[in-house]
Amino acid sequence: MRIEDASENLRLSGEMDVVCVKADGTSAGKSSQIVLEHDMDLYIDGQRAARLVCTPTNLPEMVLGRLITSRLIDSVDAVEDIVICRTGHTVHVRTRRDTENHQGQPLQKEGNQPPQNGTDLHLVEALQKEPTCCPDNKVFVVNQDARDLRPLAPAAWTPEDIFLLAGRFSKGSGIHKKTQGTHSAYLYHGGRIIFSAEDIGRHNAMDKVIGHMLLHELDPGTCMVYTTGRVPTDMVEKAIAAGIPVLVTKAVPTDQAVEMAKKYNLTLICKAWPDSFEVFHNSCRMEV
Repeated sequence: MRIEDASENLRLSGEMDVVCVKADGTSAGKSSQIVLEHDMDLYIDGQRAARLVCTPTNLPEMVLGRLITSRLIDSVDAVEDIVICRTGHTVHVRTRRDTENHQGQPLQKEGNQPPQNGTDLHLVEALQKEPTCCPDNKVFVVNQDARDLRPLAPAAWTPEDIFLLAGRFSKGSGIHKKTQGTHSAYLYHGGRIIFSAEDIGRHNAMDKVIGHMLLHELDPGTCMVYTTGRVPTDMVEKAIAAGIPVLVTKAVPTDQAVEMAKKYNLTLICKAWPDSFEVFHNSCRMEV
């Protein structure tokens, strides 16, 4: 798989003049740091697949993670190229099937859509908003031939693993320290945190760490993901689709998320803080 990321000088945060009002009745003008939204159109083999609103960091990882967790592709091996334009507003993904169907054709450049080629993507009849905390994310296609979710194999973990992840979050992260406007996700493998990502959307942050896992060809069954966001069913589905057996969050799940975790054998640990955590489902039946 070839990755060409030409994006550069993408702003992550900015300043805005505000009025700060205090409980004692005083007020004063000040400058406040604010997180910036970045929009990106995702094309798969020339077909517009989604519009993403994100924080413009780790864009190749986010794209690859999104392709897998949305089940638009079945494996990383399906991808030939990921090409991100200089402004970061357009990304073209070319699949191996498209390469086979269009041998000898040049890779499309920014502003030109390559011809649609009969991939297994199907246009959504009515525009759907993505279930995400980024309100302008939209999905334009679905993969009607996507494989069904599969139960996960049990994976061992220890309380020390969870407290290490929670402790890392308590130290804060770069953009969030400046703006208090991002979610974080951490990828845990081999007894340590090997990658972290921030984004205005918890779904995007999770896709970024999953994308890193895929790019580095790590075995999903040996990984854990920690997220700072709440966990409804769509977040649980991302972990299951990526094959990650342990999902940890500082926040709370929904009842349906817990039921889905039980159905697909996902270990789900929530309210994970440096001094405590709650196990909502444990796939390996270990004593804690």
